[in-house]
Amino acid sequence: MRLEAVHLDPTGFPMIRVPGAHVFVHCLPVTKVQFEHFLCDATDGHFDARWYDVALRLNPRVSARRIWRGNYWNAFLSGVLPAEAERFAAWCGTGYRLLRTSEWERLYRTLDMGSTASSLAETGLLSQLAPRQRELITQIERAVEDACEQSGDPCYLVERMLLRLGLLEWVSIEGSNPSLWAGLGEPHPAFCGNLFVPARGDLIQPAEEESSRLASFGFRLAFDPTMVQKDR
Repeated sequence: MRLEAVHLDPTGFPMIRVPGAHVFVHCLPVTKVQFEHFLCDATDGHFDARWYDVALRLNPRVSARRIWRGNYWNAFLSGVLPAEAERFAAWCGTGYRLLRTSEWERLYRTLDMGSTASSLAETGLLSQLAPRQRELITQIERAVEDACEQSGDPCYLVERMLLRLGLLEWVSIEGSNPSLWAGLGEPHPAFCGNLFVPARGDLIQPAEEESSRLASFGFRLAFDPTMVQKDR
């Protein structure tokens, strides 16, 4: 499987086109490195040092060179609320937003197939990245490979892109007004003990989605290029 359509977000991290759709999606959940770009620009006082300290207590930071199978989830931002994830999306620019349930599930189904058992390097994705982004993603992928090998599980793109063995990811529930949020994903048991199976349609809805700061909840963004065209 080679990815012909790749889009880089404002922090230089890759997004891939969802098969059968016009949107691009982050190939991994949003990392702390990406969110720190946003924190440097945030000026309203909400995303201050105290806010980040709380997030890091829930899920500590790790440098790329110290990532291994027992801590790779520390590379991702979690403990974030949906409204805060939306703020990051707005900072990224026109066309960026959180995924909808159908988009996340479509990507999961596409990648959850034996024919996609290639590495991220083989997709051509990593060759388009700057050194810092490439190093971080490469280290995460190696850690996921080790985790799969240790457990005796296969390591397809659905694992390498962390739709499985990653985080619970905030997604918007389609047709809800105002927006309702839920989590999709299958975290590594060492990070979040769970019985969630996305292939079974498990949708996790915290009782207080806009105030429950949960260590296992992160997110990835979608980018809709048609919104940029409409905005011109």
